[in-house]
Amino acid sequence: YLHVTYFNLEIERFSYNSLFIRDLRRSGNRLTMRFIAPSVVPGILLGIHFISWIFGARMAPAANSTLIVNLIPVVMPFYVYMLYKERISSGELVGTAIAIGGVIILAASDFSFDRSTFLGDIVCFLSMLFYALYTALARRNSKGRSLWLYIVPLYLVGGLFCLIVALPFASPFTHYTKVDILMVLGLALIPTILGHTILNRSMLVLPAQTVSLINILQFVFAGVLAYFIFGELPSVSFYIATVLVIAGAVIVILFQRKKTP
Repeated sequence: YLHVTYFNLEIERFSYNSLFIRDLRRSGNRLTMRFIAPSVVPGILLGIHFISWIFGARMAPAANSTLIVNLIPVVMPFYVYMLYKERISSGELVGTAIAIGGVIILAASDFSFDRSTFLGDIVCFLSMLFYALYTALARRNSKGRSLWLYIVPLYLVGGLFCLIVALPFASPFTHYTKVDILMVLGLALIPTILGHTILNRSMLVLPAQTVSLINILQFVFAGVLAYFIFGELPSVSFYIATVLVIAGAVIVILFQRKKTP
């Protein structure tokens, strides 16, 4: 799975290569280690997140991992304060509390405090912390440069990091079925090329708390896709959680619009 993560990030890097080269030429810079440096730490953090999440999500119940990964809005205010001295507003606090309440309702029926899965819960929690920090750093490290000049080296670093970690455990040169290849392409194109790039761009133009709250709406899309693809009917708690998370996000967005002159 670490090799698959590496291939995902490499596919993304090649997808953006022409945009990267275009903006590199326009900037008049050379591709040196000093130029790539702002993308190194976030790239490593992204790689650690992917690795730890792959292990943690398989060691913990789905409800536990879902709840834990959606706690990003809880830790994001601490990161943005440490990095940028930004404080969470009262409107953001209310919206965050409502949205997190929805996530808790979603996971409550299946959440389990079990010693056998406790390690998985811890790994998922640490993975969430790495993910939130990687997201928070986007505002500082990509500011003042083209998005592509930041994101392409970031995916390269993240992919190489995953490959290096994976090499002692398995060889990437193995047989991949057509289904495997399509799955890798799908993971690279949709959640990574679209998802992570939009997320990094959003951190430059939107408040960090708004981005983290809207990001947890992914479980809504997952539920809709599960219905159409697998025929899974969402539970009552899914609808309650959806309403609360959307309400929380709307409160935060409206509060930001009110603050904007």
